[in-house]
Amino acid sequence: MRVSLSKNAAATYFMQISPDCSYCGGGALMPPPRLARISKQTIASQTGKWRGIVEGPLFQKYFPNGLNGGHDVSAKGYLKNHDALDLLNLKNSGVCRSVSNEMLMSTSLVEETVKSFSAAHALVGYINRATTRLPDAG
Repeated sequence: MRVSLSKNAAATYFMQISPDCSYCGGGALMPPPRLARISKQTIASQTGKWRGIVEGPLFQKYFPNGLNGGHDVSAKGYLKNHDALDLLNLKNSGVCRSVSNEMLMSTSLVEETVKSFSAAHALVGYINRATTRLPDAG
């Protein structure tokens, strides 16, 4: 299940529920090439803001493994010593938090899912502002 406020959004919130393989999170998983390119250009020019999101305490609390997605060979054109090269080489800019089978049956499932979505909110907003050219939220 993916949730987005706009049909044009590159980044969304998502949740998968299945035995032994449930998760929730947010971001852009496998964005179309044009949106991936725009997102990478924004990250390259606003590295500090991007790192402030993905290295922030709330983000790290809920997503300690960081961003998902293997390396992409399409980060061509960036200097090999660019301080965001590790981020520019990712195919995906999404994060997932595992949800245990016990949590699926727990009364706190909705609360914990909302906390995960809240922790991913800055990432989702950053990507969508970059890819839709919306003004910065501040």
